[in-house]
Amino acid sequence: MYRKILLVLAVCFAFYYTGCSNSSDSGSNNVDEQVQISGKVIDGYVSNAEVKVYSDSSFENVIGSGTTDTDGDFSINVNSDDMPSQIYLKSFGGIDNDTGLVAPTMVFIGELNDNNSYNISPLTNEIFKEFAFKDTGLDITQAAGNFANLIGMGDNVSGLYSDPVSDPELMEKLNKILFSGTLLSSLPPGEYRAIGLGVCDNTTGQAGINIGDSGYSNLWDNLTDLGLMYDNLTVDKQGKLLYRDTSVGLINGGTMMFDSFSVTGVMNLEAFGGGFGLVVNHGSIFDDGSNICLAVTSMLPSNFQTSQKLMEKVQNYYSGEKRFIFSDVFGDGNDIGYGSLNIKEILDNGTINADNMTISLASGGGVINPTFKRGQILPAGNGVLSNVAMFEFSESDNVDIYLLQHIGTRAGISIIIDNGTVETVGTAYMSDNESFVNMEAGDYQATFADLDLSNGTIEPYTDNITVYDNGTVKIDSGDTLYLNGDFIGFAYDTGHGIYEMFESGAGQGWEVDNSTGEKYIGLTVGYFRKDGENVPDFNGKLNLAVRRILDIKDNGTVSLITTLPFERGSMVVDGNKAYTSITYLDPATNEERTVTPTFDVDKSKGLYRIYGYDAEDNDNVSIYWPVGGNKALFRVDYDGGVEVGEAYITY
Repeated sequence: MYRKILLVLAVCFAFYYTGCSNSSDSGSNNVDEQVQISGKVIDGYVSNAEVKVYSDSSFENVIGSGTTDTDGDFSINVNSDDMPSQIYLKSFGGIDNDTGLVAPTMVFIGELNDNNSYNISPLTNEIFKEFAFKDTGLDITQAAGNFANLIGMGDNVSGLYSDPVSDPELMEKLNKILFSGTLLSSLPPGEYRAIGLGVCDNTTGQAGINIGDSGYSNLWDNLTDLGLMYDNLTVDKQGKLLYRDTSVGLINGGTMMFDSFSVTGVMNLEAFGGGFGLVVNHGSIFDDGSNICLAVTSMLPSNFQTSQKLMEKVQNYYSGEKRFIFSDVFGDGNDIGYGSLNIKEILDNGTINADNMTISLASGGGVINPTFKRGQILPAGNGVLSNVAMFEFSESDNVDIYLLQHIGTRAGISIIIDNGTVETVGTAYMSDNESFVNMEAGDYQATFADLDLSNGTIEPYTDNITVYDNGTVKIDSGDTLYLNGDFIGFAYDTGHGIYEMFESGAGQGWEVDNSTGEKYIGLTVGYFRKDGENVPDFNGKLNLAVRRILDIKDNGTVSLITTLPFERGSMVVDGNKAYTSITYLDPATNEERTVTPTFDVDKSKGLYRIYGYDAEDNDNVSIYWPVGGNKALFRVDYDGGVEVGEAYITY
């Protein structure tokens, strides 16, 4: 009742000159009564961000929208009849005034306050994640209290909703979230400079760096060989990605999809507009071969300049002790390495100085300490630094280890060069030693699903695991996993892999299967539910994009899918149903087509199985999504075979 009185008073004040009545009929003026919602978008103040007001915690029904000004302020009028009892806001895009980079997508959920003014920041976004994706038996206040305790704020829940720019201690916590690698971004309309770095398998021997290539005494003098993408791109108001007025991709929520004559791929955009993923490199217009590559990308606004404020943030929050884990994907290795390194300093010119690495191998053999040789934030041209860092360490006189990582993401690329020859290429994950995502010791029920890219099967299974304080993870079956901060790695005779963990308990990553004597890349997801916690019951609207990787026909023919029909749209999870709307380019007509299948949802384990028959396309769809993660396994069974790949799910 108190909130209703406040709302009526606010409406009366806003419409002082027209009077206030308890009648729904406003007389001859016929003007809807409105409430003004205002506030700031902050990770530094964010200019030109789109802000939407929703009527529901599922974020389906928009009741007002606006754009932030140069100081990050927004003001949105909402019809009073539409106002919910709690406030639901989301900001999209915009440029962080401190860094000059794309701001993350951020959410605010909370109670109405007296002046209807609300700050949207990475801090409020974490409250949303705690409420929506984790222990969903909590109300908003309890979710905020949980997160406040997690980051050392104790009972100061109200501090999470304040302006961090005016509070240095709070700003420090915000920046740790910003650099955690768990935030998602989107690209607003504008001009961008794209930086793409990648290394490929050796299936066709394309130009660039591939497994088995020789003559690389170092990579620093051969950075152009790592290039995969265009340098100047435009995002239009419809989310189309253009190169010289030619459409080469799309932005769908926090996912970037691209398909050009040289490269095809899909990846999520994380903090500062960077991403990591599997792409198909078509080589050049002079040949028709394709090969698979691991790529790191960075999308910089075209007018981006390396500011002192940005360098101060990078120096303060990218330096320090890091935990990492890496594995071989392309090459003959069957092991993971995990350990730590300390970034001592980052100079204004991008030079990085670090201590030696400490690495343990899952296969045993003790600890090794590769020597730090060089580190650098790579250039983006015209005297500007990118936000991609490269490190070089030497294991011996002839063996060098390179790590490539977009600042603001955890996933990157590892490259091992032996006597000038590219020996192995794999994934490398690195994050802060004190990451708030770190898994706690205790007992968990873990449900996994593995997509075997040799035959297209997806096999879910459940294990009970125990996480110990020393980072060891024991499975009931007797197997051992290796926890290193917010990453889990494993290595057996039959294969190895890595999980990147999220706040909700979701895990996603890669595995390599050697069980048949041949090496196959697999994709894996899982959900880790701590004993005593509820299974998350997420309901709401999500962005959905699909990347089909392999077509496996019933006769045994396996084909790499090298084109992209840009399957993208949305999915509303409501109870045990998922209502989707997916648009794609129909190859039969070369025109876009939209289908709206409804699928069943099994939420019982936290690894949601979204499945059912799509009558419009006459196929059966299966998606395995660890709730709160941003990737899922995808499979379509059609008459004559299956197609498999990844689904990209963002909020």
